[in-house]
Amino acid sequence: MHSYYKTAIAFCLGLQLTGFNVSFAQQIQVPIKNYRVSIPNLYHLDPVKDGLTTAAGITLIIAGNLIGNTKTHLTKADLNDPEAFKRIPSFDVRATHQDNKTFLAASNVLLYTAMALPFTSFIDLRVKGHAETIIAMYFETLSISTGLYSIAAGSITRRRPLTYNPDFSDTVRLGKKGKNVQNSFFSGHVTSAAAATFFGAKVFTDFRPFSKLVPLVWTAAASVPLFVAVARYKAGKHFPSDVITGYIVGSTVGLLVPTLHKVSNERIVLSPIIGDEKGVSLVYTF
Repeated sequence: MHSYYKTAIAFCLGLQLTGFNVSFAQQIQVPIKNYRVSIPNLYHLDPVKDGLTTAAGITLIIAGNLIGNTKTHLTKADLNDPEAFKRIPSFDVRATHQDNKTFLAASNVLLYTAMALPFTSFIDLRVKGHAETIIAMYFETLSISTGLYSIAAGSITRRRPLTYNPDFSDTVRLGKKGKNVQNSFFSGHVTSAAAATFFGAKVFTDFRPFSKLVPLVWTAAASVPLFVAVARYKAGKHFPSDVITGYIVGSTVGLLVPTLHKVSNERIVLSPIIGDEKGVSLVYTF
């Protein structure tokens, strides 16, 4: 199984084991200056529906990998076929001249950095108090986004840009150690990076809608997967259309999962705290 799939599945299963024990009416007490505010859980999970959705995502990951393994590998005759190059859309042609190995390593570092970013939101006690729910949603986000990438890359036969570039050795162009190089569409790295960063930004904004950091958070959320996209392009791994599609798919899933799980505002009641400690209390009713 491709190392990317192994990493994705292992990461998702780790989140599942640590995070799918969810409390739907959880509240935490967060001291803010001299006040204490009760923060309700902003999201609602359905163990059955969300469990099935997550399982479907994992199924797509496995199915995509199995389908991809049935693809015919390139031959040296394929590498020298001039007609294949002519079929590349003009928008994507420049990708066949990219071969920066530094960007290849950078794309991997940026991917894992992006996937870790949502966990930085737990520094905020408002978010940390609902870690189980958020981790479960994040796991669902990754399983869906990776599943969509996997089934597309497995089902659609598209050579990577580097296979057209004679600056690479034939060993690389044909696929090292039997690695299939006909799974270019669309970019898994960009998809996962965008899903992770946009998910993290949405969760942060939901808990801290008036924070001065919100513009910075969204700038980072948009920039990191963009850097991943540029790195994959410069490394000769993907065409522009591959990374653009991955960005759209990943960011859409990253935004939709927390949005669809967010509770209705009508179920949140603001009330004062009377006693030794003065402040306000937010109460979620179900």
